[in-house]
Amino acid sequence: MKLFQRNKSLAYSPSLMDLQIDRRDFLRVAALSTPAWGGLCCQHGTAGDEPDGSNGRGHGHTAKLISNRSHISAESKGNESRFPWNTTSAHSPFVLYSTLEKAYIESLANRLQGFQKEVEDVLQLTFTIDEIKMVVLRDKEEYDVYLEEHFPKLPKRRALFVQHRGPGLVLTYLHDDWTVDARHECAHAMLHSCRTKLPSWLDEGIAEYFETATPDRLAHQEHAKGVLAQIRYGQVPAIEELEQWHVDLALESKQYRDAWSVVAFLLHHSPETRATFQQYLRDLQSGSAAGYLGRRLSRELRQDWRKEFLRFYQRRST
Repeated sequence: MKLFQRNKSLAYSPSLMDLQIDRRDFLRVAALSTPAWGGLCCQHGTAGDEPDGSNGRGHGHTAKLISNRSHISAESKGNESRFPWNTTSAHSPFVLYSTLEKAYIESLANRLQGFQKEVEDVLQLTFTIDEIKMVVLRDKEEYDVYLEEHFPKLPKRRALFVQHRGPGLVLTYLHDDWTVDARHECAHAMLHSCRTKLPSWLDEGIAEYFETATPDRLAHQEHAKGVLAQIRYGQVPAIEELEQWHVDLALESKQYRDAWSVVAFLLHHSPETRATFQQYLRDLQSGSAAGYLGRRLSRELRQDWRKEFLRFYQRRST
């Protein structure tokens, strides 16, 4: 089994034998009593942002949705889910399944109102999504029990995105930063809904960028101060280095911060960098030979990258 561990997530690419074991395990435990996704056959998944017991998020790339209806697999027939599901689709495309009272989960769904349009407007992309299914458990204890029952092969993390075809499935539990987690994982879901293969740094950088619900996304609650601390010591991420990240290598917190800072820089530095960034995403979405984003930047910006990056974020500190 090949492991991909990073500070914010862990992914694995199982062997054929692992796949067979995973399929049996998932089908045996995945017995949901509501309109849902039934069992999942995990072919390749990522989970979580931090080691077990810490606050982390993550996303996965391939898990097969067997059914969109209430489903009990042959191997789990007779077992009933212990979770009393309520559901709401207050704000399309998000459909929330939760053990919380329906009125409460509708208030959570309200926090995602207009999120798809927000992402589409900023990135100048269009996502055709029927629905994004989200599980919201009452607390971490309930969430851990749910993962143990239905996703025993995945590490336990604060939030998960599992995807195979379409927008996949977002798994969360209620806590003070639930909105941050929900926006992050739903951004992943939208980006992967069209089966676009994004570079690792770009996938995470965009998801980190859209965590911030305020109009000023440069005020990221975690990364903004970290970037200002970095530039005081002249530390500037090079986009060429980010583009060499390999999906099988471990990523650290600093790399997530670097990915966020480069995405934010390109979207806010100038109309030219923003347009270049958006066109690159459109080319990735359409399946064109997009190449490296850094090579599309103007020669002047490539030559002055360090100076322009420092100047951009130094203005934020004044």
